[in-house]
Amino acid sequence: MAVPMPAKQVLPYFARIPACWDNPAIQSRKVKMKMSKLDNTRQLIEEALNGAQRPVLLLSGGKDSLLLLELCEPFRQRLHLVWARTSEVVPHMLDFMRQRTQGWDFKELSSDQAAYFARKGLPSAIIPVRQRPHEKPVGVMIQSAGYCCKDLQYRPLVRYVRQYGADVLLHGQTAEDLRNLRLSVPGLFKSLKQTRLVAPLADWLSDEVMAYCRTQGVALPLQYLTGFEDSLECWNCTVRSDLKCSQWMQQHCPELASRLGEMMQSVYGTVIADYNTHIKPILDVVETPVEPQ
Repeated sequence: MAVPMPAKQVLPYFARIPACWDNPAIQSRKVKMKMSKLDNTRQLIEEALNGAQRPVLLLSGGKDSLLLLELCEPFRQRLHLVWARTSEVVPHMLDFMRQRTQGWDFKELSSDQAAYFARKGLPSAIIPVRQRPHEKPVGVMIQSAGYCCKDLQYRPLVRYVRQYGADVLLHGQTAEDLRNLRLSVPGLFKSLKQTRLVAPLADWLSDEVMAYCRTQGVALPLQYLTGFEDSLECWNCTVRSDLKCSQWMQQHCPELASRLGEMMQSVYGTVIADYNTHIKPILDVVETPVEPQ
């Protein structure tokens, strides 16, 4: 088994967040989380693992699952870690996750995003029905948002966890995550009837997690160290990418930012063209007053 790498030896841009990141006064207001909440989380982890034969911890690369990984350190020899990603994960995340999980029993699942897009089309937040795959369109195929994440990450995770025979599944979703039933772990993993799902951070809020990571020096990847608090999964996501993400990418991975821009132009240029061809003429007619005869 590989010798665990001490946290402080992690590569410089994966360095632990310094406690002085923010003004101490601001931090003191942010970290108003009572120790009882942290103690409760540790107790939930311990109780979940007591008697578990094949416990699994899901990792996403985001701050929540990385905090949970930190808190599970005492159980390193008992836990199996699993991370599902696509072939287009942001490169530094691949390095970070492999380094952060050294010394753990770790499984990395990878899916071929390019092949999937070739079959299903590019994801879009706006769907012109004539460009969907089953319409066999000329030009860019477009698919509804959400299917690619489900098919390339969530379903492979469910299959793997089932095949592994996990009896306990720990995950890092917080109170805000669990409100979204469709995308919550309980919703996505509801078919695993024999697996107990445990959310030790269920009563934490996102800002509490971030404040704890900062003050306690939890190892987080580059984007968290440079002001962009996101798990940054696929660099070429044409749905979730927003202005802040684009600006961050332009600064830290400009080549990928340029390629993402080309993909966004391809997808939403097609959407605009479809609107101009099929929708706008109808609206123009509707908006044109009819002269009385």
